[in-house]
Amino acid sequence: MQTVNGVEHAPSSAAAPPPVTETSTDAIQLPEDVKAKLKEPLPREAVSPNPQKPGLSVIKVIYVVERLNEVFGLNGWHVDNEVVETGRMVVVRATLSIPRYAIAIEQFGGNDNPDRGDAYKGACTDALSKCASYLGIGMDVYKGQIGRASCRERV
Repeated sequence: MQTVNGVEHAPSSAAAPPPVTETSTDAIQLPEDVKAKLKEPLPREAVSPNPQKPGLSVIKVIYVVERLNEVFGLNGWHVDNEVVETGRMVVVRATLSIPRYAIAIEQFGGNDNPDRGDAYKGACTDALSKCASYLGIGMDVYKGQIGRASCRERV
């Protein structure tokens, strides 16, 4: 059994799509309606000021998960996390995969919470949010279009 998005299921017997490379001429493109849904602004309550980094915003990762589920389906995406550093800061490498479109996005996340469990969770959610941003989720926040003032208005 394999865990995908917290649900146990048997591995698929269907052939996995070929990996996408920079030289691939037959890469599967995301349909325009899917791109538009990914880039829709997140709800107001999804974004808040970063308490540790003034001037920056934080996206609550559950809204990222919700958007991934809405667009790709509950079992249409998967994230693998690998711990790469466990010093003062926990650092993970996350790979967000969307098999239907042969997408695999890799990013790093970190967290230095003194509660080690929270540090691991925080590093994983940080990396997932960054991966999702490459698909356009929360793009307005990362572009700085949701500024500190609008975050205050949101809370």
